[in-house]
Amino acid sequence: MWQADRKVHTLFIAIGAQRVDFGLLCGRSSHWSKKTCHGFDLPHEADETALLRSLARLEQKLSVHYAHRTVRVIRVLIADIWLAQVSLPWSAAMKRNESARKNACSMIALAGFRGDWAAPVRINDMPYGIPRLAVAYPQAVLTALEKLATRLGARLDSLLPFSVAVWETVLPENRRTLQALALVDRGWLALLIAPEAPGTQPGEIVARRISPYETLPHHAMQVNWQRACLRQPQWAAFKQVGMLSLMEAEPVDVKPGSPFNVLKLQREADIDVAPALLLAQQAQSVRHALDAVSRPAPLSPAQYVAFAFCALLAVVMSVHSFLNARSIDASVARLEEARPPTVAPEPAWRREELPRVRAVNTAIRELNLPIGAILRALQPPPELRVAVLGVDAASGESARTVKVTAEAPSGEDMARYIGFISGRRPLSGAHLTRHEIIEAAGGRPYRFTVDVQWTD
Repeated sequence: MWQADRKVHTLFIAIGAQRVDFGLLCGRSSHWSKKTCHGFDLPHEADETALLRSLARLEQKLSVHYAHRTVRVIRVLIADIWLAQVSLPWSAAMKRNESARKNACSMIALAGFRGDWAAPVRINDMPYGIPRLAVAYPQAVLTALEKLATRLGARLDSLLPFSVAVWETVLPENRRTLQALALVDRGWLALLIAPEAPGTQPGEIVARRISPYETLPHHAMQVNWQRACLRQPQWAAFKQVGMLSLMEAEPVDVKPGSPFNVLKLQREADIDVAPALLLAQQAQSVRHALDAVSRPAPLSPAQYVAFAFCALLAVVMSVHSFLNARSIDASVARLEEARPPTVAPEPAWRREELPRVRAVNTAIRELNLPIGAILRALQPPPELRVAVLGVDAASGESARTVKVTAEAPSGEDMARYIGFISGRRPLSGAHLTRHEIIEAAGGRPYRFTVDVQWTD
């Protein structure tokens, strides 16, 4: 069980062809410490099975090195050789995401990539009519990283190819002049090509392993570039090709007349940190369509302005609709007042039928009367000196009126009682219709009659 401290850390993992590096940064700090940076080598010619075993080994090392640290965010870079990457020529299928992903899966299979790839395939954002780059991630690797994040109680925030991280972080200052980039690391190399103009997104990535018995990786890259130019003669016209090496132990030298321009990562002079971790740190703010982890992209200033305008427009429209509704309601009310009341004609009863009709109506009214609720509502509280003498439903003026006869010792008690029953459910109102003072009785009490209306 990991014991948490109060500081929240970001775990960076760089999965190369022959090495896995990992390190922690505390909070928003940008300073590495030798105590928090570690790594281990992978077997030469490691396959996906060996990589998965290495990820299990990584979890054991994390529990040893960071037993008292709280990891909340995990960001991962992975070498392009572990991925399936193809360039998608523009076609009608690219107009919709679903058909574009189906086309990408077909192209990946035709290119000879074998394996269980995570869905959906990631496709980068390019202008209309421009070839696009599709990247598929191994499902087993993505699942292993998600399980690692779950066991650490962290969030897998990003899984990006090395090539995308380099293109988004190292190139911004050189994008006006560079149209291609060569990436060199232990055991593998990659060539990134922007199809249209300097600064655009890469439309093609060529990654390959290199044997430890081959020539130096940067020399192998120069040979690989010459072969690529033979297959794609238009690439030979590129005046500058950036070259970034992630092998700190071997200096990079280029042949005279070569188009390669050596690039370097920004680093602290006094801390010996693996270049792959430096690249992962510099790419921590990158939001890219090729990221295996789906996250909402941050809003641009133009999008903020658009959302603010839409919100203001919504408020204006709401106020306008409210005022219109009030105007319509007022107009309807005026029409209702101006319209003469509609009175339903009373049926023409014969003289001999009238007594029977009145008797039937009185019986129906008494059957519909909620007598229990009305009697409970008419019951005066102890502080009111009122006695209810009788309740007559048949004598009411309408079907929802009962006549109550009561007696009170004073006019004040009579008034208080009428006010009391006026607000008692199911009673909806009470009106004094008659009262008198009983002179013959002691104390001269008030006897009064009240018409009480009731509702359901």
